[in-house]
Amino acid sequence: MSDGDTVFAVATGGVDASVSLVGALSVEVLAEAVVNAILSAKGAGGVPAYQDLHGKK
Repeated sequence: MSDGDTVFAVATGGVDASVSLVGALSVEVLAEAVVNAILSAKGAGGVPAYQDLHGKK
């Protein structure tokens, strides 16, 4: 929780959950979004993207 990285999370209050749980789930969602962005990105400006180097997944 205090290694210097920051992830902001918003909760609706619809379910009782600890701040740590909401934060941990937010990190998982963020990680999945980053992987999805990497796999979906197109190369630009002569810089290849993941799919240019490894084929479309």
